[in-house]
Amino acid sequence: IACGSSVQIAAFVSPLMVLLSWIIGGSPRLTLDFHVLESMCVFMAVLIVNTMLRDFTTNWLEGMVLVSGYFMLAGAVFFRVP
Repeated sequence: IACGSSVQIAAFVSPLMVLLSWIIGGSPRLTLDFHVLESMCVFMAVLIVNTMLRDFTTNWLEGMVLVSGYFMLAGAVFFRVP
């Protein structure tokens, strides 16, 4: 359920918000132009989740890997140099 809803958000809601920002106008307008760091974070998150869910079972160690990966990605985005 969680992976399916994430795909729905990425595929439908994000582009819809971009289109709504263009229709409403104002500044700044949303775009789907992502920088390298954001693209690599999404790629790594998908890779980690795919690896964890490959055998359709989970345990506490895999959960800790997911949580630690989340904190590493959050730290990379928080401490990045603009």
